[in-house]
Formats: sequence, C-alpha cells, structure tokens
Amino acid sequence: MRAFTSGRSPSASATPMIPTTSVITKGVTIVDPRWNKNDTVRKFVMMMPLRDAAGGHVGLLVLAYKRPQGDTRTEHDFFVAGSKLRDTLQPRIKTYAELFQPTH
Repeated sequence: MRAFTSGRSPSASATPMIPTTSVITKGVTIVDPRWNKNDTVRKFVMMMPLRDAAGGHVGLLVLAYKRPQGDTRTEHDFFVAGSKLRDTLQPRIKTYAELFQPTH
C-alpha cells in the first residue's frame, strides 16, 4: 500500500478538482473497487478527507491497495483499514502548513 497527500504545494492542494473537491470540502469518502478497469495489477483505491489534529480539512488522502489473484478482502475490509490509517495520521498533523515543511 502507498499513501500520499494530494498536491505538490499548498496552492496546488487548494485548487478545485472534481471529484476531490467533495472529499476535501464535504468530507465525502470515495471507494473505487476498480470494476471493469484494465489495470495490469488489480487494485482497490480510496480517496478520503485528511484532517489535522484540530479536525480541520487539510487535503485528500489517496490509498491504493494491490489485490493479488485470490484476494478475498471486501470493500468493507478496505474501508476499515483505510479509515484506521487516516485516523492514525490525523493527530500527527498539527497544521496544514506543517505538511509542507522539510523533514529532518
């Protein structure tokens, strides 16, 4: 699994996009089981609102899980795992600006 915040800078992260605008501003979670897609590797994608420690919206968290042949996990399994990861990140994000500070 890979996790990243969407946007290359604070100004790019705030640029209105569809459907990510609904995720960021309204708190909507998009679950995409990738049905009828021609992906070379099967995957399951989720887009979830990312919030800071105070609960303010700071962006979009995109999670892409690889699904090897025979994987029996359900949409619910991915939703629970993604929510847990997102909820673990939230208290670690003090502010939106902190996301764009260099790491040490």
